[in-house]
Amino acid sequence: MKHLLGEDSEAFLKALASATPVSIRLNPEKLILMSEDKVNWCRYGYYLSERPVFTLDPLFHAGAYYVQEASSMFIEQIIIQLGLDKKPVRALDVCAAPGGKTTHLLSLLPNESLIVSNDVIKSRIPVLRENIIKWGNANCVITNNDSADFNSLENFFDLVVCDAPCSGEGLFRKDIDAISHWSPEHVEFCSARQKRIVSAVWNSLKSGGIFVYCTCTYNEQENEEVIGWINAQCTMHNAQLKIIASDILISEKNEISFYRFYPHKIYGEGFCISVMKKEGIYNTAAGKIKKEKIIFTSEKHLNILSSWIHQPERFEFIQNGPDIMMLHKEHLPDYLYLKKNLKIGYAGTRIALIKGTGIQPAPELAFCHHLNQNIFKRCNLSKTDALRYLKGATDFSFEANEGYYLMLYENIPLGFAKKTGNRFNNLFPREWYIRMEIRHQ
Repeated sequence: MKHLLGEDSEAFLKALASATPVSIRLNPEKLILMSEDKVNWCRYGYYLSERPVFTLDPLFHAGAYYVQEASSMFIEQIIIQLGLDKKPVRALDVCAAPGGKTTHLLSLLPNESLIVSNDVIKSRIPVLRENIIKWGNANCVITNNDSADFNSLENFFDLVVCDAPCSGEGLFRKDIDAISHWSPEHVEFCSARQKRIVSAVWNSLKSGGIFVYCTCTYNEQENEEVIGWINAQCTMHNAQLKIIASDILISEKNEISFYRFYPHKIYGEGFCISVMKKEGIYNTAAGKIKKEKIIFTSEKHLNILSSWIHQPERFEFIQNGPDIMMLHKEHLPDYLYLKKNLKIGYAGTRIALIKGTGIQPAPELAFCHHLNQNIFKRCNLSKTDALRYLKGATDFSFEANEGYYLMLYENIPLGFAKKTGNRFNNLFPREWYIRMEIRHQ
């Protein structure tokens, strides 16, 4: 750090002993009122004065906001300044779990865009899937692949984001375990892994496409050297940004800019990000799609499904075993292409479950932005009842007729329940239940 910061290194070390800032990013489709200070570089980013128990806030479970480090929200400036929010794109978040960058991209990119959210570690897919589902967009595909598997998707993506696994130097203040895990050998290991990931996904980026590389670490070995190594093999150009916060430090190496976030300069954690444009004329070509038999939903269920969402004519309803999922019609060819090449864990939005000869709304539908709330009976729960619902409760004090109910908190959907006889059948996914003890709220 003395090498990177010189005399500023003492202020940096002192900052590591200060309190960690808490920040959240709101879901623009489920907006809640905020009075806290805003994050300069993110339209819906806010700092909180203290860290609440997020588990005990129903709005957190509803996907109304995402708890994210403020520095990581800087990706918004890249999307806006480079005009990626102006027309539909195909985007890849290659190291996506737990979903901070993906959910942000879903809010920033046009609704017609397709985002592929990938993580190689299988155990991290459930939390990635949960966060994406709760964010509510139907234009995301979740995959569980090694970065090498993307090499065959030549010229497919307009945008690739690589938040690379790193030695975590930027997390020393936030996570004390990150200090004990650090070593020069670990830095070398991370650098080698980062080079492998970037070189593996580079072929999937179109000529003229945008590549975003970031780490939550400071050393040049995991930042400048990685990009320099790739640049020596695959020529790229710097994508210059206008910096709206003067405390973000900019360094340059091999004509590529690196934007560095230090905790003694900005109100956030350590972060380094660079933006490159792949050399060549912009290429719209993608791989050829092989024919595949698709089972579309029967006419018997189609009218019901169409009534559950807004603008049903924009979607295809596809049956996969007992599940019915909906995909944007324009994304169907891409979905088939990805299915041939990758391990897909989830795609679009699961809208319904087939039960005998009928169907019931899937839990995922409750969070979807396209949900037609007016088609369902609704219960706007108190905070106490909302937390009880999120713990799996089946008994509620209010009167209700039999049928499916959309359970809401402060008018934002939490999930479904079915009133049968004297009890509610709680349809909130069991794996998402609140496990901690809840005192009176």
